[in-house]
Amino acid sequence: SGGKELSYDFYNETIREMCGDGEVDGAMSILSEIEGSGSRPTSETYSCLITALADAGRTLESDAILQEMLISGCKPSIRVFNALLASCLKKSLLELSHQLLKSMDGLGVEKNRKTFQILIDYHVGSGRLMDTLRVIDEMKKKGYHPDSSVYSRIVEIYRDNGMWKKALEILEEVQAAGLSLDWRMYNCIIDTFGKYGELDDALNMLDKMLENGVRPGIRTWNSLIRWHCRHGHIDTAIALFDRMQEQGTYPDPNIFVTLISRLSEQGNWIRMGEILDGMKSKGLEKSSAIYAVVADIYGQYGRFNDPEGRITALKREGVELSPNLLCVLANAYAQQ
Repeated sequence: SGGKELSYDFYNETIREMCGDGEVDGAMSILSEIEGSGSRPTSETYSCLITALADAGRTLESDAILQEMLISGCKPSIRVFNALLASCLKKSLLELSHQLLKSMDGLGVEKNRKTFQILIDYHVGSGRLMDTLRVIDEMKKKGYHPDSSVYSRIVEIYRDNGMWKKALEILEEVQAAGLSLDWRMYNCIIDTFGKYGELDDALNMLDKMLENGVRPGIRTWNSLIRWHCRHGHIDTAIALFDRMQEQGTYPDPNIFVTLISRLSEQGNWIRMGEILDGMKSKGLEKSSAIYAVVADIYGQYGRFNDPEGRITALKREGVELSPNLLCVLANAYAQQ
């Protein structure tokens, strides 16, 4: 009997260790051995298996183990339910998600802040405004006050549904709650202002962001430059582009493409050249993607010549001549 208990404990401990190491297949194999001997794992082992399978995206297997756990008389923790709920929603398994939430209610397992965050993230990502508001209302009734990450998601769902003034009311709610804005909230508000053409307010929010010691990231600058370009404020977009680099954030291809595309539409080739020279001085010139964009634009406007000389120059500067870049160069020359 002592040997059997030792073996049983050893199996359970091994399953938990393998789950922790991400060796889910091995853990499932040992589970089969335990069940083949007529035994069932411990509640802790079931929990580890369900969580590991859910985290690995093996949602249906995870749910099957959950059902076994319930049949054995064990009560899953909220942590286990949260792991499986997140996995279900990631795969849009809505019916299974509803069943899980019903099981939680039936077992008296209360939703916690993590549960509400999982539900809010899914509903916002799916553009479900009313479902998002319903979950937030339930969250508040349960005594969980939204934090800055939840508020940023609320702003996002209002913005995406064209309710930008409502989104900005959230800012007042955040300030009334005494919460400090994090970078997510700033980014959402700046993007909301930009989307609806309130560019001065977007710039004011950038200044507040800096005053409060929150450093703008590449997404912040992307948003500001993109919306200024889209609303025809190219000079301000260029100023933001320069300001971004002065603060140590260097442009990604998306910002670059947006900016030089607008400049080419205006025929502002001199300013395009200045931007390219500025990027070159910062060591950013060896990008085949950037050269491909520039060559394509010059080709469209009939300003591309001497392809052999340009290829030689690119080789000299160490730019990788990818097949895509060579195709773009050839196409640009063909348009002359």
